[in-house]
Amino acid sequence: MGKSEKLFNVVTCISYVIVVPIIIFLTLAIFFNEKLFLISYLESEHFIDSCVEISEDRIDTANDGKLVLLYGKLATKDILTDPLFKVSVDNSTSLTRIVEMYQWEEIKEKHRKRSGKRDIEYYTYSYHKSWRREPINSDLFHDKKGHENPKKTLHKSISIVADDITIGAHKIPSNMIGNYGPSETVVLDSSTISLPDADATIKGNEIYYKANNKEDYSIKKSDSLSKEKLEYLEKLPKIGDVKIYFVKHPVCDVTLLAKQNGDSFTHYNQGRKSFFDIKYGKVAKKDMFKDITALESFAMWMPRILVFLVMFFLITIIVNKYKYYGNILSVSIPLFIFSASIFFHWIPYKTVFALKSLAVCIISIIMTVVALFLINLSAYKEREKDFYDGHTFSKRNNNFKYEDDR
Repeated sequence: MGKSEKLFNVVTCISYVIVVPIIIFLTLAIFFNEKLFLISYLESEHFIDSCVEISEDRIDTANDGKLVLLYGKLATKDILTDPLFKVSVDNSTSLTRIVEMYQWEEIKEKHRKRSGKRDIEYYTYSYHKSWRREPINSDLFHDKKGHENPKKTLHKSISIVADDITIGAHKIPSNMIGNYGPSETVVLDSSTISLPDADATIKGNEIYYKANNKEDYSIKKSDSLSKEKLEYLEKLPKIGDVKIYFVKHPVCDVTLLAKQNGDSFTHYNQGRKSFFDIKYGKVAKKDMFKDITALESFAMWMPRILVFLVMFFLITIIVNKYKYYGNILSVSIPLFIFSASIFFHWIPYKTVFALKSLAVCIISIIMTVVALFLINLSAYKEREKDFYDGHTFSKRNNNFKYEDDR
């Protein structure tokens, strides 16, 4: 046995001593985590079953502190008014003033090109104009000249939420509704609007401010342009122009999932779980929990996938010398452990899911048996080859002779 072969055997033994206990530990962790996943699932199912569907017409004090489901139409008597422009709306849960300014925007693009034997990365910068709600700091641009933006907007965007929002006899906390539901642009009435600035004009459903700058860097005027063309160019927005429009959220039908707290509602907290949700229209109780259960499902599968990859890597270290057949074992063994754990825990509760796991478990067993058979067959052929390489065969008396005896 050569030195390299001895070294290989020593490394293999060390890998077995280190890796095998880790794999055993991960196997136990898989079964323990699956039990935790099952407990979390059963808790969610309990919340779904115990959730009480209540009527919007009356308040039942027996449901205080319970997780409830309420369907009805939002209502409010509040008149929402913008304090600056005096735009008012009714039958709406919120009114939002949206302020946008026409600004330069920088687009940074990464490129790669071949130079000799290595790749060189470089960046290009392009600039275009757009309406943006937040001021863009042009001092941070790569090419500042000719792309200057105003430092701030003329006015700020604000949102006003109704204080008194109800569904039938129940009060809905305004901080839990906010800008909820379908939105509509407010139709402006010039006779009731207050324009605090002399340079403000009304264009359709927008309040418009023309910028003070006289040069638009994207338009190069010349004497050759026609009067109509110049008038058209003058109508285009220029850097620093500001437009203001208003959006309301009219009252609408909703389904609410929350904890009843007297005649109002709050978050339902139980252990690590927290329930409060509101959806547009009438939604079935099971569907109200979909987002929560989907998040839990994601939280279940991410650790499974991560541990599967770790086990795949560890088993690959052990069976690496078997090449292709070892790769089959690297997949089939973790697959068997996971599918067996899922089947063992979930068969009483999610039969179809568990039976699918059982099918995967059987497939992984078949894969493992086939891989072991192929590994043994390959090893047998390797030993047979070594045997023939060290011996000669005499056809005359049908026996083997060592090469040294010839």
